[in-house]
Amino acid sequence: MTRALVVGIGNPWRGDDGAGRAVVERLAARGLPQGCATMSVRLPTPELAEPLARAALVIFVDAAVDLRPGVVEVSEVAPDPIARPASHAYEPGPLLALAGFAYGRVPRARLVRIGAAQFDCPGDLSALVRGAVDEATELVRRLVEDDGRLPGAAARVPGSTGDEGVAGAPVDDETSFVRQSVSAAASRS
Repeated sequence: MTRALVVGIGNPWRGDDGAGRAVVERLAARGLPQGCATMSVRLPTPELAEPLARAALVIFVDAAVDLRPGVVEVSEVAPDPIARPASHAYEPGPLLALAGFAYGRVPRARLVRIGAAQFDCPGDLSALVRGAVDEATELVRRLVEDDGRLPGAAARVPGSTGDEGVAGAPVDDETSFVRQSVSAAASRS
C-alpha cells in the first residue's frame, strides 16, 4: 500500500490550469517523502479509483477559478456517492465513493486548490500562480509528513474513525453507505 498518493490535476497547455501538475513535478524534483507516489492527469476519470484505493492518503492538487489568483487552500474530501460526474470527468468526492464501491476501500483525502488567473491556450503559469505552486508544494509535503493532518488541526480529523488508510481495516459505516448509495443509483438507471 502506498503511504500517500499526490494527484496533480490539470492541462499544462492551458496556463494556470496546469498548477496541480506543476506541484507534482516540483515534488518529484525535490525528492519525494518516503512512501509517497505521484501521478498527473488532465482530468480525474474513473480509472483513478484503483490507485486511490491502494493509498492510505490521497492529496488532490488542482487549479481553482473561484479562488483569488495565487491563493492556496486545503480541505478534507469525503466520499460523495450522490454527485454525478460531468461527462467523463469526476470530482474527488465521487472518485472516492467509486474507490469504496469498486475496491472496498476509501482512503483519507485532501484537496489542495490554487487560485488561477488565466487559461490561455497555449500558455504558461501566471506569475501569481508560479509563486503559489511553491507554497502548495510545501503544503503538500507537510500534509504527507503529517499523515494528512490539516494545518492547525488536532491529531485526528473531526469525524474520522482513525481506521482510514489502514490496510485490512474493516469497511466502516461510511463506506457501507457509499456502496449502498452507489448500488441504489445504479439500479435506478
